Amino acid sequence: MAEKMDQYTGERRISHRLKVQIPVDVFYGARRHTLGEVVNLSRDGAAVDTLLPLTVGQLYRFHLHEFGAWAGIVIRRFGATRHGIRFDADERQKCRIDEVIRTILSNTKIDNGQSSMFTH
Repeated sequence: MAEKMDQYTGERRISHRLKVQIPVDVFYGARRHTLGEVVNLSRDGAAVDTLLPLTVGQLYRFHLHEFGAWAGIVIRRFGATRHGIRFDADERQKCRIDEVIRTILSNTKIDNGQSSMFTH
């Protein structure tokens, strides 16, 4: 996939983002910090809406319901509760995220050119 310039940070994004709606529990250390929803997902990161704000630069663990958990660093916040996350994942863990994306795509329908999830 071709690189794309991120409009907010100027960083080059290599992976494609998939629009999703996946419930997520966000942990800081051993404690659940807040709940939320992953609104887009790629092998390198995600956008997450949360009930409580997350700290930019902080490492959290994101438990995506039905799919698994990955550590990620908050790289930016949009408004009060939408966050850009970069996964702190090795290639093996990124391959697992790729599997999650394939699973989501296999449960997706196309309606007038828009994709939407049956569940999640």
